[in-house]
Amino acid sequence: EKLSQAGIVSRLYVSEGQQVRAGDPLYLLSSERTSAQGGTQAVVNDTLRARIDHLNGELAQQGSQSGNKRQELAQRLANLQDSLRQLNRELGLRRQKAQIMREVSANLADLAQAGAVSRNAASDKAAELVEQEARIAALELERLTLQRDTAVLAASLADLPLQSGREASQLQRGIEELKQQASESEARRELL
Repeated sequence: EKLSQAGIVSRLYVSEGQQVRAGDPLYLLSSERTSAQGGTQAVVNDTLRARIDHLNGELAQQGSQSGNKRQELAQRLANLQDSLRQLNRELGLRRQKAQIMREVSANLADLAQAGAVSRNAASDKAAELVEQEARIAALELERLTLQRDTAVLAASLADLPLQSGREASQLQRGIEELKQQASESEARRELL
């Protein structure tokens, strides 16, 4: 294969008239150009290495952030689940109270019809029952909201490893691309 590259011979491996075999190195050709900052190709390689180091740092940081995010989501999920359990206990107690109030209200209504108690007392007890049922309805709505929030957090927690993996893969691809560029740049710098 014939390679064509302009440059300066930076090192000789043979002397004139010396016998060589196929594949023996003859000379090292440097295509390095210089600028105010020094060797252009060397500056490019240094820049690529710095970018690789930066991406490696981001990759390590991303792993740490993912672990922190997982802990945060797990704690928030545990808190929501505790709140949901507490709300379910409260709903159970309110339902029991509402059942007792229904029975008392029905008894008072019967007594009011019989004239044993005032109709106002029976109406007050019926109003308390309606108020108790309204509280139950509000708690059930709150429970639905907590259940939805719990499901959303659980899904986020389950998706976190996938999301973290995608981000890590993207950073790793960037690192590999930069390594490839550095390798190609170095290959253009010197040719044996």
